[in-house]
Amino acid sequence: MTVSSSAEDYLEALFQLESQGKKLTVTALAEQLKRTKGTVVTAVKKLAEQDLVRHQSYGEISLTGKGREIGWRIDMKHECLTGFFNELLGIEERKAEEIACLIEHHLDGGAAEKFFNLVAFLTTAQEKNKSFAADLAAALRETPALPVPLTLFKGEKAVVCRGEYAGASIENITAESCKINGRQVALSPEDFSTIWVKP
Repeated sequence: MTVSSSAEDYLEALFQLESQGKKLTVTALAEQLKRTKGTVVTAVKKLAEQDLVRHQSYGEISLTGKGREIGWRIDMKHECLTGFFNELLGIEERKAEEIACLIEHHLDGGAAEKFFNLVAFLTTAQEKNKSFAADLAAALRETPALPVPLTLFKGEKAVVCRGEYAGASIENITAESCKINGRQVALSPEDFSTIWVKP
């Protein structure tokens, strides 16, 4: 069953409240999601129409089996993503939460399974091997050199990573020519867009 991102947010919040032993009410849900009671009532009605929750007017809300499973899955994705960004990548917790909220709705199926496996592997490796954790932290502090077209390259020397001369060293770049593997080569304006380099 496919549900909207908004519905997933509601089901996740209901699942979290239920897991904390709290009553599932419109008021509790509105506070959890920072939404108005009117907005929550409308959303809960839609969830009830999809048989994801049960709700009687002015009464408590209860998750159906399907609703609980969706809420649990979203909660687990959120927790895994937040841990990945905060604990493994060292991103500040509030920002990690924001990123997790944006991604959790799009990560599903095989991609979600592979991501969970990656996080589990990295977490286990970090716990077992302190040098791995230090190497990972050091690698994350470095800004990688991204490939750029010659039109954006500002350096002296580079290696061609895309285009006609892939793998060659390039230097002495001017508006009309450069040295490729030590040989002077004339370049057309198109070359500057199609030849990409990495410093």
